[in-house]
Amino acid sequence: MTQSLTKPATYSAALDALRHSRGQASPQWLADMADEAWARFTELGFPTARRGNEKWKYTNVAPIARAAFGFAWDLDPDEDPAAGRLRHFGLLDEAWVNLVFVDGRFSGSLSSRPETAKGVTVASLAEAVSRDGEIVQRHLAEYAGFQDDGFTALNTAFLSDGAFVHVPRNHSSGPPVHLVFLTTNRELPRAVHPRTLIVVEENAALSVVETYAGPSNEQYFTNAVTEISVGDGSRVEHHRLSLEGANSYHVGFGRVRQGRDSSFSSVSLALGNTLGRNDFEVLLDGPGGSCALSGLYLTAEGQHVDNLIGIDHAKPNTSSRLNYKGILDGKSRAVFGGQV
Repeated sequence: MTQSLTKPATYSAALDALRHSRGQASPQWLADMADEAWARFTELGFPTARRGNEKWKYTNVAPIARAAFGFAWDLDPDEDPAAGRLRHFGLLDEAWVNLVFVDGRFSGSLSSRPETAKGVTVASLAEAVSRDGEIVQRHLAEYAGFQDDGFTALNTAFLSDGAFVHVPRNHSSGPPVHLVFLTTNRELPRAVHPRTLIVVEENAALSVVETYAGPSNEQYFTNAVTEISVGDGSRVEHHRLSLEGANSYHVGFGRVRQGRDSSFSSVSLALGNTLGRNDFEVLLDGPGGSCALSGLYLTAEGQHVDNLIGIDHAKPNTSSRLNYKGILDGKSRAVFGGQV
């Protein structure tokens, strides 16, 4: 894959600060993974839009590569007054299980995990690593590899927190799980790297919503990676809402692995970013599996949105449906690539 040699110095100082903040709390396997991902990012950089690089041929990420984004590791997500506005936005439903992250960090005061979710683990990744480390280690970076993608490598290098959902086998469907990633107003543009790991064991069910939101007129960069494992005979309903500001950059990378006789449905809604990318792939890795992927994207002015959707029927007797629609206004542009 043809890549651009983005200067790692743009991110190296922030990464050093993050490593220092991790201290001894991070297990060695996670620190080694992050170091390996950073080394890979320094080799890959960000992708270039040119002939021969089909995945990025029509999307130029140079504005992201050139920008100097800040990071906010030392800010307390529970003290930021802007975070409280989430409730006024109508993003939090008290009947749901809500896990909220502010500028990349878990907010305990805004999150709620009612007793109706008993048996299901919904936690920050930092919490899950210490409590369910074996499960996290077995699945993290197993489906969203960072060897061939600079954005995923960068996300993995900065992996310090994120969302973890684990549904045990034979668990019937409970209330929806809502994962909210909020970026707030700051003096300098910032980059956040949300990470989500969802593991649904055999014969279980889950309804989950990912929401990304932020200020309407601020410039910032969201680099999100989501991994979902759907066990044999399980059912997962997935929704992804990109409600970020018109001046933001958003790159989302999602990977799903399905087992035998499982079903997975996903609906994506994206309001226009200055530059938005949705790279989503499903691996049907067991006979009898089925998936249905739908999306709606809306753009205006000079915005640019890119959807790259892939479905791999790796095993026989599997089925899939794919349906994406777009509404474009002004001088906006959209790219769609679908491969089955």
